[in-house]
Amino acid sequence: MTCAKQHHILCIEDETELREDLVLELRDQGYAVSSAADGLQGLAMAQAQAFDLVVCDVQLLGLDGFALFEALRHEGGQSSEAPFIFVTAYSRQLVTLPTGHSNRIAHLLKPVDYTELGSIIATMITTP
Repeated sequence: MTCAKQHHILCIEDETELREDLVLELRDQGYAVSSAADGLQGLAMAQAQAFDLVVCDVQLLGLDGFALFEALRHEGGQSSEAPFIFVTAYSRQLVTLPTGHSNRIAHLLKPVDYTELGSIIATMITTP
């Protein structure tokens, strides 16, 4: 799958192998991808650069995914309005997603189904 415009995605995942797999898969789908190995690094990157979408683990070192999301929304930054896909091993019933942004947040279970990830991204990123 290729994109009309090469959208830029930030992937925040502290598990090295999964982060590398996500980056490779997203690049194979035609996206430009940057990555961060922990929540603090991810927040700094999202504040400094405009990303079209953030794929973020929930349980991260330094700053968990939900705290990162809230900090970015409240403190601002280049990606403060970017949609988020939260990746977690916990089912939707066990995860309370941030409220008030329902059309800008998605939940994806580990192990990651890359076809499903691509479908979610396609619905969350709109091409101008």
